[in-house]
Amino acid sequence: MSIQHQPNPKHAAPAAGGEVYSSEGLPVGKIARVSGRFMRIDAPMQPDYWLCVDDIVSLDDGAVTLAYPHPAVPQHKLHAPRSDQAPDPGVDPILLDEQEQLRQREMLERQLEEQHRRMAERRAQAAGVAPGSAAEEERARMEAAEGRPLAPPVARPEFERSGAAAAGPPALLYLLGALTLLTLLAVLVRRRRRARLEEETM
Repeated sequence: MSIQHQPNPKHAAPAAGGEVYSSEGLPVGKIARVSGRFMRIDAPMQPDYWLCVDDIVSLDDGAVTLAYPHPAVPQHKLHAPRSDQAPDPGVDPILLDEQEQLRQREMLERQLEEQHRRMAERRAQAAGVAPGSAAEEERARMEAAEGRPLAPPVARPEFERSGAAAAGPPALLYLLGALTLLTLLAVLVRRRRRARLEEETM
């Protein structure tokens, strides 16, 4: 049985809580709130979206009927009201569209990576490892990928930092650097192997 609606008077306006129907009487959702010439639709099993109130052809006891059929509803969806509408005071901010969300996420990722790099440089200076070295660059890259700081590198022995071993080749320093690099590479291999196993089990 189709739902009959009377023509919408010009002075009438949709209100929150009203049911929304397509032109053939199929339910579309409920009005979550109204902002100017736009209404936010609370639709079942999908994210909320916005429709223009200009598309309403009738309003009866709070229930509104749209000017287009149900299959055409996706073509009229809006992520947010158009910019020519002033924001309503005392209401929640409008959800950002997908492009803005992606831009902000990329900016946060860059800021997080820069923060990890600076923290790695400070730890390297405290441990006696020169910033910009191959081991430290690999460490900073792994920390950015892991999203957390790794264990601090092995510090140089005190006699090497004081210059006691300056007379000969710093073999012990090279050995410590190699061990640190091998440790970092082992962590990276374990991480990639774990990720591969997780992908196979999914």
